[in-house]
Amino acid sequence: SVAVSGSSQLAFVPSEDTDSLVVVSVADPANPVVVGVLEDAGALRGASAAVYDGATDRVYVACAGASSVAVVDVSTASSPSLVGVLVDEVSLAGAAGIAYDAASQHVVVACAGGGGAVGGVAVVDVVSEPEHPRLVGAVSDAGWLTGASSVAVSGSSQLAFVASDGSVAVVSVAIGSAPVLVGTLPLPSLVSGATSSVAYDPSTSRLLVSIGASSSLAIVDVSDPGQPALASTFVDTLVLDGASGVVYDVETGRAVVASEQAGSVAVVCVPQPVVAVCGSSLSVLGSSSEADLDGARAVAYDPARQLVLVASG
Repeated sequence: SVAVSGSSQLAFVPSEDTDSLVVVSVADPANPVVVGVLEDAGALRGASAAVYDGATDRVYVACAGASSVAVVDVSTASSPSLVGVLVDEVSLAGAAGIAYDAASQHVVVACAGGGGAVGGVAVVDVVSEPEHPRLVGAVSDAGWLTGASSVAVSGSSQLAFVASDGSVAVVSVAIGSAPVLVGTLPLPSLVSGATSSVAYDPSTSRLLVSIGASSSLAIVDVSDPGQPALASTFVDTLVLDGASGVVYDVETGRAVVASEQAGSVAVVCVPQPVVAVCGSSLSVLGSSSEADLDGARAVAYDPARQLVLVASG
């Protein structure tokens, strides 16, 4: 995933291939410019996802190769610096997705597992002592959390929503308690190794899950966390081929999906829930397929400037 700071007009792109975090200025949207790079083959090995904390001007990076969460100071964009790192080859094995909960000042990490470790969700305190991030708790489940690749959080209800191999899971991350798996929904199209991402709409208590293997966007109702339910699915084998990243704009009710195989960015209108017997329909409002979008795999949204930022390659 890509992180963005709207106030400083910067994007933060983790690079799995180069074990680095790249800082990109998007002050001129037509000409994004790399302004800083932090490379670290140890702490940032296999850097896979990032999230920005505006209160501290830091980026938290999940690194699958290192089984780590890294804290990076980006207050000087041209010289990002490593503040601290937590390595845990069990609880953070295959760390693939990350989200920040401002209320608890913790990050929630989706971990695919690997090397004998089972997939799971870890909660890490990155603010109390940023030089020494601390594991608060973790939950693993070979059945429902294997291959966990993406995570979104609901701060108000202290829940995390995780896309894994073959399912979507709801995990309680309540402050002061160990993470607990509270609800699951099988999604067979979320096959092992396929690209996927999850975003949360707090206004309707729904998840938007991009599924690359089926060229689709699934809408999941999580108003009852213990019984998540599939509300609708939108399929488009052209613009959503290899759908790999999704963000949601609550104000417009639109999802933006980056698709790796299609080399596209699609804007999808997500309707409000309707009477079940009437069904539900989604429609593509617009898409752009350009050479620069080949391998589009992660997306971020700057609501203030209404910009979509896409990592490709």
